[in-house]
Amino acid sequence: MAGRRPGAPDTRGEIVAAARAELAQRGYDGTSIRAVARRARVDPALVHHYFKDKQRLVAAALALPRGMSDVMEPVLEAPYDEVGRTFVHALLSCWDDPANREAVVAATRSGLGSVEQGEIARDLVLKGQVAALVEKHCPDAPPLTSALLLTQMLGLLTARYLLEVEPVASLPVDTIAEVVGPTVQGYLALTGDEGQ
Repeated sequence: MAGRRPGAPDTRGEIVAAARAELAQRGYDGTSIRAVARRARVDPALVHHYFKDKQRLVAAALALPRGMSDVMEPVLEAPYDEVGRTFVHALLSCWDDPANREAVVAATRSGLGSVEQGEIARDLVLKGQVAALVEKHCPDAPPLTSALLLTQMLGLLTARYLLEVEPVASLPVDTIAEVVGPTVQGYLALTGDEGQ
């Protein structure tokens, strides 16, 4: 096919980058294997060769290059009364990182595009970071704690990266952490009675 190139050592990475860009721009439903192949300048069959199906391609595209375990280390080691601020600071610093930002936007846009794909955005925050935080600092917290942490962080994701709401979109991470951290800290203090 004219204009297409065969697979090369970095082709997989270029396909992942193309998928991430498509997802960030169009969301899950608007992204197709053909569109990704076109953006990566490869044949769609090559995309299928590396990823088999759209779900595996999306999973690879949404994986953050910077490991979240490293990002969460200061949160898990923070004194209890500093956890809220440290958590907000750690996640926003990770999401602001140019190596991660497009994947974060892609995951959020894809997850907010439909009910079926909501799991993408929820998993970005809930299953990893929120679960680690709750397990370490408040293992007896009611389910409401995790749910409220999720709403807080997805709200920040949406306002800062998708909608680019000012001044939230351009505020320094330190400022947002100082303002939002106490709210997050309050969620950690919920008891079973409040979380019913």
